[in-house]
Amino acid sequence: MAANGNNLFAGTGGDGVFLSTSNGNSWAAINTGLTCTQIKTIAINGNNIYAGTYGGGVFLSSNNGSNWSATNTGLTNNYVNALITSGTNIFAGTNSGYVFRSTNNGSIWTGVNVTNLNISSLAISGSLIFAGSFGGGVFCSSNNGINWFAINSGLTNDSVTSLTISGVNIYAGTSGGVWERRITQITGINELNNIENKIIVYPNPANNKLFINFPELHANQKNIITIYNIQGQKIIEQLSQIEKTEIDISKFERGIYILKLVTIEKTDVLKFLKE
Repeated sequence: MAANGNNLFAGTGGDGVFLSTSNGNSWAAINTGLTCTQIKTIAINGNNIYAGTYGGGVFLSSNNGSNWSATNTGLTNNYVNALITSGTNIFAGTNSGYVFRSTNNGSIWTGVNVTNLNISSLAISGSLIFAGSFGGGVFCSSNNGINWFAINSGLTNDSVTSLTISGVNIYAGTSGGVWERRITQITGINELNNIENKIIVYPNPANNKLFINFPELHANQKNIITIYNIQGQKIIEQLSQIEKTEIDISKFERGIYILKLVTIEKTDVLKFLKE
């Protein structure tokens, strides 16, 4: 099920997609052009509604479900269990263990093999993409699905049926219950508290402000602070000659960033999470 304003869209196991404009009090089938009516997932991105089907791939409607058209170029497996959108990217998890990505409204898809097991669910937190699988646990990508790594520490049931993000936590629904994990535990993000050189960076995760303390800063010392996004693109670079530097990150997109601190003594590099 998915919502777009006052419209509710419900996918069924054989009767296609239904629309309600009355908070679910009444429903109407909207299946024109939908040649596969076994709906596994629905995702919305602006005016575009995507329906993932079991056997027919992905269908797109740009008129509130009045008409649908298949959009499967490059999609090598038409059994789509999960769809999720992030900005201009659309991701599809399929039965083949592949996660596919489209950057042009589903016109063309490219896929990466995550596992040899079926992908059941997808979730996104900032620049992190999570994929749940039937029997392989949870996988994570920090570069738009190009590379993936398993994140199953503490997950004693690897048959994952659903994933969701709430705040700084990810939740995995499995055949044996629900599991919770803090996202910073997955990414290895920690506050930098360098006792030797007395450099302190906080808070982490951060929301609007990031603070860097150089308690023993000498007047003639120039410290270079550089922040990169997870793709390695430089976001900001500035000099600091004061003991406490405040950086405004309120306009940063949510996700992981790399902070590089260059002082006379050494260079420190760490990750921080923008919530």
